[in-house]
Amino acid sequence: MTEEQSSGHRGKTILVVDDEPDLLKLLKEILQDDGYTVISAVGPAEGLGFVTLFKENIDLLLTDVMMPEMDGFELSERVKTIVPDIRVLFISGYTAEIIGRQNNLVEGLNFIRKPFSCEELCSAVLCNIQSIQASD
Repeated sequence: MTEEQSSGHRGKTILVVDDEPDLLKLLKEILQDDGYTVISAVGPAEGLGFVTLFKENIDLLLTDVMMPEMDGFELSERVKTIVPDIRVLFISGYTAEIIGRQNNLVEGLNFIRKPFSCEELCSAVLCNIQSIQASD
């Protein structure tokens, strides 16, 4: 990533929600290394708590689709009641077709399938961040 690309997302904050602590830690490290501020939450309840606390500062919700408490779609709907314009990037080991919401998911823009590389993750996040900046 060039300095120009990197500077475009400095100061952006991502809320990462996943029920797998090891994956959550890895996602946080990757995104921090790419220059983002990251708030990590183990599960939807903790994620909603952070949204309530930091709603003015969260630019992107990165969430797993399948979690025991509630799925990522329900989480994103609840988050959008607090932060209506938030961008959401879903991650899952399942394809968009299996999840059953393929009409609402765009691979690479708001859905990324596990396993993914660091570059694929950062590229998908950057696409979402740039779309936020374009709408400002």
